[in-house]
Amino acid sequence: MFHPIVPFDVNTDHLYQLDLTANNREVTDALVNDTQLFSEYIENCLAHSGARYAIGGYNEHRTVYSRSKVFDGADEPRRLHLGTDIWGSAGTPVFAP
Repeated sequence: MFHPIVPFDVNTDHLYQLDLTANNREVTDALVNDTQLFSEYIENCLAHSGARYAIGGYNEHRTVYSRSKVFDGADEPRRLHLGTDIWGSAGTPVFAP
Protein backbone atom coordinates (compact mmCIF):
# COMPACT_ATOMS: atom_id res chain seq x y z
CA MET A 1 0.00 0.00 0.00
CA PHE A 2 1.28 3.47 -0.89
CA HIS A 3 0.97 6.56 1.28
CA PRO A 4 1.88 10.20 0.61
CA ILE A 5 5.15 11.43 2.06
CA VAL A 6 4.41 15.12 1.39
CA PRO A 7 1.13 17.00 0.87
CA PHE A 8 0.22 16.72 -2.82
CA ASP A 9 -3.05 17.12 -4.70
CA VAL A 10 -2.87 15.19 -7.98
CA ASN A 11 -5.64 17.39 -9.40
CA THR A 12 -3.94 20.75 -8.85
CA ASP A 13 -0.26 20.34 -7.89
CA HIS A 14 2.58 19.90 -10.37
CA LEU A 15 6.02 18.32 -10.22
CA TYR A 16 9.20 19.58 -11.87
CA GLN A 17 11.48 16.80 -13.12
CA LEU A 18 14.98 17.93 -12.20
CA ASP A 19 17.80 16.76 -14.47
CA LEU A 20 21.15 16.47 -12.72
CA THR A 21 22.85 14.55 -15.54
CA ALA A 22 25.41 15.79 -18.06
CA ASN A 23 22.47 16.75 -20.31
CA ASN A 24 21.66 19.76 -18.11
CA ARG A 25 24.11 22.51 -19.05
CA GLU A 26 22.69 24.82 -16.35
CA VAL A 27 24.31 22.71 -13.64
CA THR A 28 27.80 24.19 -13.50
CA ASP A 29 30.77 23.51 -11.23
CA ALA A 30 29.99 26.68 -9.29
CA LEU A 31 26.40 25.53 -8.75
CA VAL A 32 27.40 22.03 -7.62
CA ASN A 33 29.93 23.30 -5.08
CA ASP A 34 27.85 26.12 -3.56
CA THR A 35 24.91 24.97 -1.41
CA GLN A 36 23.27 28.40 -1.40
CA LEU A 37 23.57 28.78 -5.17
CA PHE A 38 22.23 25.24 -5.69
CA SER A 39 19.26 25.98 -3.41
CA GLU A 40 18.51 29.15 -5.37
CA TYR A 41 18.66 27.15 -8.61
CA ILE A 42 16.06 24.68 -7.29
CA GLU A 43 13.84 27.51 -6.02
CA ASN A 44 14.01 29.19 -9.44
CA CYS A 45 13.10 25.91 -11.18
CA LEU A 46 10.06 25.60 -8.93
CA ALA A 47 9.03 29.23 -9.40
CA HIS A 48 9.38 29.25 -13.19
CA SER A 49 7.60 25.92 -13.66
CA GLY A 50 4.79 26.60 -11.20
CA ALA A 51 5.52 23.25 -9.56
CA ARG A 52 4.98 22.51 -5.90
CA TYR A 53 7.93 20.11 -5.75
CA ALA A 54 11.00 19.26 -7.79
CA ILE A 55 11.95 15.62 -8.05
CA GLY A 56 15.27 14.01 -8.91
CA GLY A 57 15.39 10.62 -10.53
CA TYR A 58 16.23 7.21 -9.19
CA ASN A 59 19.05 5.42 -11.04
CA GLU A 60 20.13 8.70 -12.63
CA HIS A 61 23.75 8.89 -13.80
CA ARG A 62 24.75 12.14 -12.10
CA THR A 63 27.98 13.28 -13.64
CA VAL A 64 27.62 16.38 -11.47
CA TYR A 65 28.93 14.23 -8.62
CA SER A 66 32.32 14.11 -10.32
CA ARG A 67 32.51 17.89 -9.93
CA SER A 68 31.56 17.92 -6.27
CA LYS A 69 34.12 17.83 -3.47
CA VAL A 70 31.73 15.65 -1.47
CA PHE A 71 31.69 12.74 -3.96
CA ASP A 72 35.18 12.75 -5.44
CA GLY A 73 36.56 9.76 -3.54
CA ALA A 74 39.35 8.23 -5.59
CA ASP A 75 38.77 4.67 -4.35
CA GLU A 76 35.12 4.45 -5.35
CA PRO A 77 33.69 7.56 -7.02
CA ARG A 78 29.95 7.98 -6.76
CA ARG A 79 27.98 8.69 -9.95
CA LEU A 80 24.79 6.61 -9.84
CA HIS A 81 21.97 8.13 -7.79
CA LEU A 82 20.12 5.45 -5.81
CA GLY A 83 17.34 7.53 -4.34
CA THR A 84 14.47 9.77 -5.33
CA ASP A 85 14.92 13.38 -4.24
CA ILE A 86 12.01 15.66 -3.42
CA TRP A 87 12.59 19.40 -3.05
CA GLY A 88 9.90 21.66 -1.64
CA SER A 89 9.49 24.79 0.41
CA ALA A 90 11.06 24.99 3.85
CA GLY A 91 8.57 23.91 6.47
CA THR A 92 6.79 21.40 4.21
CA PRO A 93 5.45 18.54 6.33
CA VAL A 94 7.10 15.19 5.61
CA PHE A 95 5.15 12.06 6.52
CA ALA A 96 6.69 8.73 7.51
CA PRO A 97 3.73 6.34 7.28
